[in-house]
Amino acid sequence: MTYAASKLPDWSEFPNRATVMLAALGLLGCSSVPVAPKEVRVPVTVSCIEQAPQRPSMMSDQELLALDDYGLVVALARDRRIRQGYQAVLESVVEGCR
Repeated sequence: MTYAASKLPDWSEFPNRATVMLAALGLLGCSSVPVAPKEVRVPVTVSCIEQAPQRPSMMSDQELLALDDYGLVVALARDRRIRQGYQAVLESVVEGCR
C-alpha cells in the first residue's frame, strides 16, 4: 500500500506572505469583543463649607486720604482689627476643610 505525498502550498504563489499573515492575525483579534463596564465610579469634589464668610466693609483709599492724621490712624486701627477678625474666620474655615 502506498500513500500519496500531500503537496505543501508554495508560498511563492501568494503575492505577499506578510499580507496574508497580517490578515490572519487581524481576524484573530476580532474574535473576542471586550466587555464594557456597566458602572463607572468617578470622584466628584464636594465643597467642605456651605457658605463663605461675608467680607467686612472697610474704608476705601479715597476715604482714608480725605481724613486728617488723627482720623487716619483711628480708621486704620479699626480696619486692622476688622481684618484680623475676618482672617481668623477664614483660617478656621480652611482648617476645617483639611
